[in-house]
Amino acid sequence: MKQMKRLSVMAILMVLVMMLAACGVPVPAGDGEASDTGSMSADTGDTGEKTIIIGTLGEAQTLNPVIANETEGTWRAMMMFEPLLQLDAETFEPFGRLATSWEVSDDGLTYTFSLRDDVMWHDGVPTTAEDVAFTVYQILSPDYTGPHYSDWASLAGAEEVKAGDATEAEGIQVIDDTTISFTLKEVNAPFLVNTIASTPFIPIPKHILEDGAMSMEDFGVAPVGNGPYKFVSWEIGNVFEMEANPDYHGEVPKITRVIHRNIPDSQTLVVALEAGEIDSSLYALPTVADALREKENLEVLVVPFNVPNGFKYNLENPVLSDLAIRKAIAHAVDNEIYASEFLLGLGAPGLGSVAPGNWAYNADLEPYAYDPELAAQILADGGWADSDGDGIVEKDGVVARVTAETNAGNVMREDYCTYQQAALLAIGIDWQCEFKEWSVIVNDASTGNFEAIQPQWAGATVEPDELYQAFHTEGSNNMGQYSNAEVDELLEQGRLTVDIEERKVIYNRVQEIVHDELPVSYDWYRPFISVVDKKFEGPWLKNSMLTGGLYRTLYEWDMSQ
Repeated sequence: MKQMKRLSVMAILMVLVMMLAACGVPVPAGDGEASDTGSMSADTGDTGEKTIIIGTLGEAQTLNPVIANETEGTWRAMMMFEPLLQLDAETFEPFGRLATSWEVSDDGLTYTFSLRDDVMWHDGVPTTAEDVAFTVYQILSPDYTGPHYSDWASLAGAEEVKAGDATEAEGIQVIDDTTISFTLKEVNAPFLVNTIASTPFIPIPKHILEDGAMSMEDFGVAPVGNGPYKFVSWEIGNVFEMEANPDYHGEVPKITRVIHRNIPDSQTLVVALEAGEIDSSLYALPTVADALREKENLEVLVVPFNVPNGFKYNLENPVLSDLAIRKAIAHAVDNEIYASEFLLGLGAPGLGSVAPGNWAYNADLEPYAYDPELAAQILADGGWADSDGDGIVEKDGVVARVTAETNAGNVMREDYCTYQQAALLAIGIDWQCEFKEWSVIVNDASTGNFEAIQPQWAGATVEPDELYQAFHTEGSNNMGQYSNAEVDELLEQGRLTVDIEERKVIYNRVQEIVHDELPVSYDWYRPFISVVDKKFEGPWLKNSMLTGGLYRTLYEWDMSQ
C-alpha cells in the first residue's frame, strides 16, 4: 500500500538523521534551502533571551487582522495586537483584552465597551475608541474583500456604508477615548461571541492607516501592533519573527523571541522536530506520533477533533452543480478505511459541519454509507453514462471531470485526494488532484477560483453562527455559490434567537440540509498531533477548536533555564 511505502521511507530518513546528528554532522533543512535556524538557538545563554522556534506547514497571507482569512496570519496578529475580547480556551466564555468591561442594553441591541487607557501602539501612540471604530469601518467599506463583513452586517447602518450610500453607520458611537458602543438593527444572539471574541475582532491603528501613510497591504507585511509581541521581520515563505514588547501593559512575555518557520512538507517538518531544528509544531504526522513520544524531550498531544476535512464544491461548475454527482462521490469513498489505515486510527470518518463537542453538533446525522454500486446507480439515474466507452461518464456533453486542489506538503490531504481519485475513477468520475502552495490555495478559496478545494473553510467550531459565512446566500465566505432559501431563513433566525435550545433546533436543521445537499463534503477528522519541547512551560491549550491551538496563550509561557 502507498501508506506502508511512506512509512518505510520515513523510518529510513529518521534513522539517517539521528545517525548524522550523533556523529556531529550538520543536518540541513528539508525544504531545499540551507537551514537558517542554526543561529536561532533556544538556549538562554548569557543574554537571558528565551526563544521558541515553531514549525508550520503553511505561510500566512497577511499580518493585517482585518484581512487575514487563515489561521497562521490570524494567530500572528493575535500575538502582536490586542483583541477587544478573547474566548477562554476551556469555557469558551469571552474575557477582556483591550476591553475592561462591557454592557448589553435591555433590548439586546446595544453593546457598550469600556477600554483600557494604558494600551499603546508599538510606536508609542495611545490606543483609543477611535481605532476600534476605524477598524469596523474598514470591514464595512465597499472595497472590503475580507471574511468578516457577514459578522457585522447586523450593525445599524452597515448596509448603507457597504453600499456606498453613507460614510458613517448610526450603529457606531465613539463616546470618548475609552468608550465605544455598537447598536444592532436587530437582535444578534451570537454577536458578542462570534463577531467580537471568537476569531477575534482586532483593532488596527487609525493614525497610521487613515491618512494613507501606509496602505492596508503594506501594513499586512510589516504591521504596528499594540499587543504582547512586536513585529521584527518576515521573510515571506521562510521565517517570521517577533519579539516581546517591553512596554506591554500587562506582564511582559517571558518567551522573548518567537520564530515561526514555514516548512511546507509534513515529512520534512517531522524530521526538523526529530533533529531539534524546531521546538514545536501543530502538524506532526500521525504515522510518527509513537516515534516522537519516544523522544524524552518532547511532549506529544493529540487534541480533540475540529470540523472535518473535505472539499468545498463550486456549484457553478457544470459537473459539481449536479446533486447526483455530489451524492455519488459521498457513497463512492470509504472514509472508514482512510481513517483506520492512512490515519492509523488517530483520525475518524467525518460527519457534519459542526465540530464534535460543540453544543450545536447534530449527532443524529446519518453518515453516507460506502456503497460503490449505489454510487454508480445514482449516476445512472441522474442521466450520467459512459457513452464513449472510455470509462468516464458524461451527461448532455458535459464530461464528469473535476480538478480538486489542496495544499502541497500536507501529506494527509494529499493522500486523501489521491485515495478519493482512485475510488471515483471506479464509478466513472475523473477526479484530478492538484497540489498547490498554501498561499495559492488560500487565494483560490477566497476568490472562488476553484472547482473543488480542500480545506473547505465551511464549518462551525465554537459558535454555529459561523455557518452563516459559508452557507448563507450573501455569506462573505460563500465562494462555492451555495444558495438555499430555507437555510438563509434558518441562519437569520438563528441570529435572532436567544434561547439555546431553540437555537439548537434551528442549527440541527441547517446541518441536516447541508448534509443532504452536499455543497461541501465532510470526509475525515484530521488528527492534530501537537508537539512541544518539554523545556517550555505554560498553559498548553490542548484543543484545536480556537485559532492558535497550543499557542493561543504563548505570551503566558515560560522556559526552563
